Amino acid sequence: MGEASNIEPLKFNLSDFNEDMLHTILELVSDGIWDWNANTGFVYRNPGWYEMLGYTPHSLDNNVLTWENVIHPDDYSRVMALFDDYLNQRAPGYQAEYRCRMQNGTYTWIEDRGYVLARNADGSVARMVGAHRSIEDKKRLFEEMERRNQSLEAIVEERTRELSRVNQQLQIQLEENRKLAETDVLTSIANRYRLEKALPQECDRAQRFRQPLSLIAMDIETSKTSTITTATRWVMRRWYR
Repeated sequence: MGEASNIEPLKFNLSDFNEDMLHTILELVSDGIWDWNANTGFVYRNPGWYEMLGYTPHSLDNNVLTWENVIHPDDYSRVMALFDDYLNQRAPGYQAEYRCRMQNGTYTWIEDRGYVLARNADGSVARMVGAHRSIEDKKRLFEEMERRNQSLEAIVEERTRELSRVNQQLQIQLEENRKLAETDVLTSIANRYRLEKALPQECDRAQRFRQPLSLIAMDIETSKTSTITTATRWVMRRWYR
């Protein structure tokens, strides 16, 4: 175990492989490959590159304009910025996800990676190779998850608003019930229940702070026609000093 753990991973440089070996390796790990000779402008694309986009192999011009023309207009500026940063050595690598136009006019998502094999004496690119890989299924899955998340968020927001409305209605109902329990329906003044709740507190307060306490209570009886027939008024005064 100790010896095995000291084994370093195999490292290699793509520029060490000949053209056939390089293309073979790229074909094994991608859906389509491209090989750009920047000095001549010629771009080789393997049959898998064309087939991924629904074209007959080698049916398009072997130049960089073919690549530019299939990039979705909304993705073009972003992709070119990433590409230029790598060509001008402002970025350590080139990798981009964007949409490519297929032969039938629809678009498919691809992942594009590239590697500079050689540069000219002035630092400009002499040769660069890259690979395209379809990520359409991954993007569709991601978009479906986004739609579901948005749908769930909308449901949660609606339920939250509904619960808020119900809570407000309950608060209003509780307040109305409290008023009904503590006030007389006919006169809207405090009833005996309110008195029984408030009187002990007021008595305690009066004793605590040695404040005088006055109590005035009125008991009203009504007939079936809701007119006052009798009234008994009594006044109690107690002073705490």
